[in-house]
Amino acid sequence: MIAQAIRTYLLTKSTVTDEVSTRIRPDALSQNETMPALVIQETASDHEEQLSGAGGISQSSVTIASYADTRIKADEVAEVVRQVLHGYTGSAGSQTIQASQLEDRAVGYLVPNDGSDDGLYVNSLDFRITFTESIPSF
Repeated sequence: MIAQAIRTYLLTKSTVTDEVSTRIRPDALSQNETMPALVIQETASDHEEQLSGAGGISQSSVTIASYADTRIKADEVAEVVRQVLHGYTGSAGSQTIQASQLEDRAVGYLVPNDGSDDGLYVNSLDFRITFTESIPSF
């Protein structure tokens, strides 16, 4: 839910689309993906409660991974994402983000199955996103 809203928000940022165009995928890269590209995953979600029921606030852990053919490009794209999302408050698709905090960053290299030197570099950003959500009505 929030991952799709963040994707929508990132697609409105020319600094992001200048790097990856519309290659912002949920959960995994597409087969034979053009690089660089981003993958967004919502890895956990907490929903606040009040005595009367749902509180209308949720916090989600969201990982945005930048994949590229070089370490430099993977790091550059991740930095662009950090610049537009860390500390952001406001609209993201149909959601309203109240807080966006970068909690962690990790880098890696995906070794290709065929044993070639054509692996992918990855720079992964872990965000904690606080956003409003609708309260169920009964």
